[in-house]
Formats: sequence, C-alpha cells, structure tokens
Amino acid sequence: MLNYGLLSDFDFEILCRDILSKRLNTELYYFSKGPDQGIDLADSIVKPTTIVQVKHYMNSSFSQLMASLKQEKEKLEKWQPQAYYVCTSKSLTRGNIESIYNEFQNYMASTDCIISKEQIDTFLLDKNNEDILRKHFKLWITADLVLNDLLHQDVFIDCEYLMDEIEDELPYFVQTTIFNHALEALKKYRKILLFGDPGVGKSITSKMLVLNFVKEGYAVRYATNSSLSDIKKSMSVNKAKKEIVFLDDFLGQHYMNLRSGQDSEILSLLRYIDRNKNKILVLNSRVTILNTAMEIFTDLDRYFNFNGIKMYRIDLNQITDVEKAKIFLAKLKRFMVPDEYYKDVRKNKRYRNIIKHKNFNPRVVEYICMPTKYQDRKPNQYFEFIMENFDKPKEIWKNEFESRLSEMDRLFMFTLYSITDNSVAIDRLIIAFNYLTRDILDTTIDHFNVILKRLNESLIKVEDNYGELRVKVLNPSINDYLKSSLSSNSNLEKLLKANAVYYEQISRISPKEEFEYKLKELILNHKNHGLTTVSPLKDFDLIIHGVAKYKILEEDFTDIIHQVLMRSLNDFQIGHLRISAIQTILVFLREDSLWDFYELKSIEYDEEIIEDFFYECTELDEAVDLTNLLKIRLEQFFIGTENLVDCLGEKLKEMFDRYFEDYEYYGEMISEYDSDELSSVYPSLYDDFISETQKFLDQVQENDIKSSVNLNEIFSYSQFTSTMDEIVDNEREKHLYDPERVGVEDITIDDVLNRLI
Repeated sequence: MLNYGLLSDFDFEILCRDILSKRLNTELYYFSKGPDQGIDLADSIVKPTTIVQVKHYMNSSFSQLMASLKQEKEKLEKWQPQAYYVCTSKSLTRGNIESIYNEFQNYMASTDCIISKEQIDTFLLDKNNEDILRKHFKLWITADLVLNDLLHQDVFIDCEYLMDEIEDELPYFVQTTIFNHALEALKKYRKILLFGDPGVGKSITSKMLVLNFVKEGYAVRYATNSSLSDIKKSMSVNKAKKEIVFLDDFLGQHYMNLRSGQDSEILSLLRYIDRNKNKILVLNSRVTILNTAMEIFTDLDRYFNFNGIKMYRIDLNQITDVEKAKIFLAKLKRFMVPDEYYKDVRKNKRYRNIIKHKNFNPRVVEYICMPTKYQDRKPNQYFEFIMENFDKPKEIWKNEFESRLSEMDRLFMFTLYSITDNSVAIDRLIIAFNYLTRDILDTTIDHFNVILKRLNESLIKVEDNYGELRVKVLNPSINDYLKSSLSSNSNLEKLLKANAVYYEQISRISPKEEFEYKLKELILNHKNHGLTTVSPLKDFDLIIHGVAKYKILEEDFTDIIHQVLMRSLNDFQIGHLRISAIQTILVFLREDSLWDFYELKSIEYDEEIIEDFFYECTELDEAVDLTNLLKIRLEQFFIGTENLVDCLGEKLKEMFDRYFEDYEYYGEMISEYDSDELSSVYPSLYDDFISETQKFLDQVQENDIKSSVNLNEIFSYSQFTSTMDEIVDNEREKHLYDPERVGVEDITIDDVLNRLI
C-alpha cells in the first residue's frame, strides 16, 4: 500500500509522532538524540506518562526487531510510564504482536499499543487523516499505486528519461516550506515559474510538483527550450484531458542563446493554458537568464507582471537549518556515504558547521557526497574534505562563469570582486568598470546597466541603502570562486592592477606583503597616480596611516594630519589591509620625530578630541597606553590626570558592558536550572570584578599605571567563563534527556543528523 522505504529514519519518527498525537489526542514531544534512554516520543518534558518507541525496521527480520526492543526494556523500567507504545514500519503477524505484548505487558493496556505497518496504512488511508498523509509527500504520492505503476509511459509522454529521473530522486526529496507554498500556488493559479541560483533545487522542486499532479490524474508533457515549439502541437486536442506541461530551463541554458521569436512561442503556450482549465504549467529558469529575457522580451515581461503567473524564487536564505540538515542527510543516503566516513562529521556535532556554513548549497553537498570525490581521503579526513569544498566551492561556479557568461559579464564580476567582498555604491563601481573596459566597449550600448540588470538576483544583488544603490555578490561562494580563479590567472591579475582606479583594488588583488611594500610609494606619489579610496573621505585617513607606518616626514602632509586629527581618525579597511585608528594615533603620540616634525603640539586638544581618542580604543591596553602618552604630551594643556582617569573609567565601563552579555547568559542558566552551585558562584565572581575594577581606577588616579595591561590583569575574565562553562555543562548533563517540543520549528539539526546513516 504505502512505501515506507521512501522515508528516512527521521522522517518515519516524525510520521509516527503525527499519527500518535492525533490518535491519542495528546501532544507528543520529540526527544533529542543523545545517549539512548528508550524514548523517541513522550507526552511530557519532565516526567512522561506516555512513551513511544519508534523502529523503522521494514527490511529487518522480526528477530532483529525483537532484539532491539528488548534492549529498551531496562531503560523503560527507569521511567515507569503508564502507557508504552511501539510503532514500526515492519509488517507483523498476530504472533509477532503477541510476542511484543508479552515482553512489555506491564506497560501496555493491550496489543493495540503495538502499531505495525498495517495499522499505519489503515490510519493514513482513512480520509479523515488525509491531512497527515499529505504532510508526508513521498508517502501520499504512492498512496494508491506503487511507484512503478504511477510512473508509466502513458503518463510521461515522450519523456522517459524524466520518468527515470523522478523515480531515482523521489526517495531523497526533501519537502521544504518553499515546495509547500509553490504547490498551493500551482493548485490555485495553474501556472508557476520557479527561479533561482545554480544548484539550489529548482529542477527537483519542479519535478515533484509535476509528480503531485500525476498522482491526481494528469498526463505529463515535458520540454526543454530546444523543443518548445513542438510542445503545444503535441498536447491533446481534448480540452477535458488533464495535462501538466513542464518546461525545464524554459529560456535556455544561457542568455546568449535567447532567440528571436522565442517569446511568441512562450506567450502562445501561456495563453493556451489560460484558456484550458484542465491544463497546468510549470516553468523554471536561472535568474540571470530570466532577467535578460524580461529586458529583451517586453511582451513576455508585461504578461508576467499583469497576468498573475506565480513566481517563486528558491532562495537558500529562506530554507531553514533543519531543512538544510534533511537535504544533507538525503544526499548522504543517496550516495551511500559509509558510516565510518560520516562518523568524522558527527564527531563533536561538526555537521553544524556544514549546515550553518555561508556557502551551503545542495550542489556542493552532492559533490562532497560522491564517492569519486572523496575516495582518496581516509575516513577521519572526511569532515576536513567537506569544509575545504565549502570554503572554496570552485566546482559550483566554474561552469556558470566559463560557459554561460560573456566576456563583459566576467569583467564586471571581477571588477566587483577587486573592490569589495561586501557591497559598493553603483556610482563607484561604474567608474572602475568603465575604466577597465574603456578600450573594448561599444560606446553605443550602455553595457554597465545592461549587465547590471542581467546579473541581478543571479550573481549579484542590487540594494537600496537609504537612497543609495549598492551592489554585492548574491552568494559568498561567488567571491570564493572569483578569488581562486584570479589567483590562477596572472594575465587577468595584471590587467586589473594596471587599470585599477581605487587603492582597494590594488590591495585586494595583491598579496598583503606586496601591497604594504608598495603603499609607501603610492602615498608619496598620491597626487600623480590618480588612485583614490572607494570612499573619498578615507583618502586622508590612508595617507595618515602610511605616514605613521613608514615614519614619512613630508611637509605636504602637515595640513592633512592636522585636519584629520582634529576631526578624529576612524578605523577602516583598504582591501585586505585593516587600519586601526587608535594604533595610528598612538604612533603619532609615541614617536618624537613625527610629533615634532608635524608640530602636533600646536593642535588645540580640547576634551572633545580626547574623548574621541578614547572612543577609538577597543582594548584596555590601548586605553592605558593612550592615558600614559597623553599625560606626557598634553601636560601643557592643563588636562589633568583626573580628566584622563574619567575617560579611562568610561572606557572600562564600556568594555565591562560588552562582557556583561555573558554574565546575563549565565544568569539565565541559573534561572533555567535552579542550580545552587550557579547561584553561589555567580554573585561571588561578579563582586570580584567590581572590586578589582575599582582598585585599578584608584591605581590610575595615583599615577601608577603599567605601560601594558589587559583585561585579565584587572580581572580574570577567561577564568570566570571557564568556571561558569564547566558548571553549566554539568547542569546540562543532568537535563540531557529533556525532549524538544513537537513541530517543525522545534526540531533541531541534531535530531536530524546525530544518527547513523
């Protein structure tokens, strides 16, 4: 009847939770995995009265199932529940059921407490429980027919390979929230367009939407861009016949192949679907190609905007961590990654680093699960192999860049990368791009804006930041690819350096040591080379940093230094070079040659400037050094020690406030665990901090300040956190088996991945 082999262990546990919650009319909680306590589901967080053990043993023998259940008996005696249920995907005979009941009869009211495959089938196929069945798409899709009967040639017309793909992929499909929304929209509007970046799951989501309507009696018409003109001709002239049309990459594999008349073919098909209520259409496309087509094909753009086709972007930022964990688990199963390899990922729950990685992408996940990719690695190197590919996902974007982008597109992307890892104002980006391409541009075309529109929401994102339009890459892994590609292309590197207009470009393209070596020359010749910073206000800041770093003594810089110090220097970054305002200020205060040559004593250092200096301090030793140097340099200004102590005291308080967030965290732990040990230790350590802080300030007041000091010399903050972490970990151990609340939002990454494959 129902094929539970399509479900993972985790999927089956959630199915049993849904069934038993409804059957018992009580909310059941899902227990996080950890040292096994004989509980998968329970009715209470603290003291369960009803416990459910779930066994996904459909392909195991009854003796194996029974042996596994007997291992739970000793653990069950610890809990002493009023009711105990066993839920299994295995078919059981009456004799099997009685054997299980006899083993656990002290906790079971009757044999009805044993739910086998047959009972699950009966429950799910009851029309009153269709809501639960539909939540589990892979089961619902095969509820009436076995998969082979559902996927037969008469349904998949002229697309046998699509049938084969769906059959292969269904067991590993993850039903995401995006899929559910798209399915409801397709039922309502009959036309849907899925678009997104390469590798995010457009195709498999489209295929499963199609499969849903196959289940409801629709025949499938499938086409790629190359056969689009034939699709309407092949559709049944019988308007009553239910048909679903699936156009994969309906605009083609790359925008350079968009052809004249293509929009008319698509519009003709769309209008045909509009007129025939038994016809449904599923389209998908890469964002780059879609954006270009909407720019070129104005009639098609107008139709999409005014005729109600539902457009859904598959965005990995909208996929939850739990859904990502399910996708990862599905790929591991599909490619049969051995448990000895996955053990290296489970170690210390390192799979969390994978799921939360900025470059998480199903295509990368598939790549690292392929045996041919990791077979030369030892099992204990598998996690390292995965992280290498997530950190530098070259394979994801290589084909996109080399095969599907024009030369101008690639130059645009490398220009953007040469400026920033984050975002840049459009007006600054266009200057750099136009300068780089000045000798090869056809000036009759606005290449920059054409490319901007084409790549938007595919490789880049244009954002409105309070009226300023800014551009950034859509996914951080794109920058990783660009960096890797640039490092292996010396000609491109030379081209970008030779045509740079910003200091940031030189810094990002050059190795850090090379740029720092060259920076002195650039600063000394700043009036001749034409380079600026991306933010022009930083030009002077960069000059001052260079003057301090290289001890440059040039009269031309005197006015600049005075102006900047009067308005306060700021931290900033030039490419890979991070510049600290306070460290630069300390050099000017410390070095007699700079202090005297630039006549820094002539600046009027009022209290506002002094406060600004202290504001730039991020570490306590910086604030202490600043206090000492100001006492020496500014004695003539009658800014007394008391004023400096006040500034230093404010900085110390600011630092304490920052660290106090952790104190509040430990306070919450006290409340959560009601721990006597925490309650006694926490106030004591807090009081110590206040006491030691005051002693230090008294020391400052007495002009007895160390030249170098850090926070741990005032108060052992690291010792505090170490002590508190140890106590909290002990408390957590005592509460290790608290279950998670039921519901998709309450299931954790650990629930999905902290298990054998």
